[in-house]
Amino acid sequence: MTLPANIGMVQTSGILLCIYWLHTHDDSGTIHIEAPGGNFTLADFFAVWGQPLSGTRVGPYRGDVSANVNGAPYTGAPQSIPLADGETIVLNVR
Repeated sequence: MTLPANIGMVQTSGILLCIYWLHTHDDSGTIHIEAPGGNFTLADFFAVWGQPLSGTRVGPYRGDVSANVNGAPYTGAPQSIPLADGETIVLNVR
């Protein structure tokens, strides 16, 4: 599953009212960070999205969660993954 478009964008009747510092524009899977000097984690993005993220849950999916960052296993909690420009993050639920 890729990230949906317009996470972190508040719209009503087609009018854009607010854009969070963490957001998506389309369903390409790219998270945009537009904040001055912010250090954000994947947990921060999931909070904006309104979806749970833990070692046993990714959004509506439940099970053991593992993560890869740029193709390498991430050994910490998935919610602690730092967001950095150009990185690829993959979450797996088993």
